[in-house]
Amino acid sequence: MTSFSKAVTRALAKLANRAMKIQVNIQDGDVMASADESIVYVTPMKWKGAA
Repeated sequence: MTSFSKAVTRALAKLANRAMKIQVNIQDGDVMASADESIVYVTPMKWKGAA
C-alpha cells in the first residue's frame, strides 16, 4: 500500500482547478506533478503489507 503525506496532499490540492492541465512524471519511484508554473515533488510512502 502506498500513501502521500498531508503536506504533499495539500500541495497537490492547490494545483487543482476546473480547467487544469496536469503533467505527471515518474522516475525511480519519485513523482513530479506540474500544472501551469507550479510543481509538486512527491515521494510515496510505502506501508508494510499485512502478514
